[in-house]
Amino acid sequence: MDIFSEWEKIENNNFNQHLNKTEIMKAIYQDSKSTISTLKLRLLYKIRYIVGFLFLFTSGMVYFNEKINVVMLLLLWIVSYAIGGILLFRKYKQMDQDNGDANALTYMKHNAIMIKSALSIEKSWGITFFPIAIISGFSLNGVIKGENFQTIFSDNQTLIAMLVSIVVIIPIAMYVTSKMNNSAYGQYIEELDEKIKMMEKVS
Repeated sequence: MDIFSEWEKIENNNFNQHLNKTEIMKAIYQDSKSTISTLKLRLLYKIRYIVGFLFLFTSGMVYFNEKINVVMLLLLWIVSYAIGGILLFRKYKQMDQDNGDANALTYMKHNAIMIKSALSIEKSWGITFFPIAIISGFSLNGVIKGENFQTIFSDNQTLIAMLVSIVVIIPIAMYVTSKMNNSAYGQYIEELDEKIKMMEKVS
């Protein structure tokens, strides 16, 4: 069933066709499940991406196990990524909780809230972690060479470079992340929101 075509018919008939209303509600609900499944799958890709980095950082800790400062930096990254991953995984697990046709609208609204919340969490995580990543990134080369943190952070040129990088890179990184999320999720979130509005009007 083309739900948008059927919707136009219902609109033109002022909802007098009760049978069509029932059919369109079922169609909206079923179609929303497909949209939600796509959103959930794409959120899973993010989580797998995080797991990949956790594996990479853990391997780095094993490789540099004799250099305590390198291990400390990598451990900081592991903790940061683990926190982000756990928060996203909780939203992932909360998605797609189908309570049956009687609660179709609640089901749709719940999943819309969960995916938007997940992307909001990722944004907050990025704002928090990007400065840490930049600072530790500047430190990594030095600690690999055996320098300590006191020596690295006592260099004014390094501190200025860190500050400038934070000011310049973070807005760019957040913009790029926002554009990527909009490309991957925006269309489906808009579709889900539109279906929720349709379901509210039909109900």
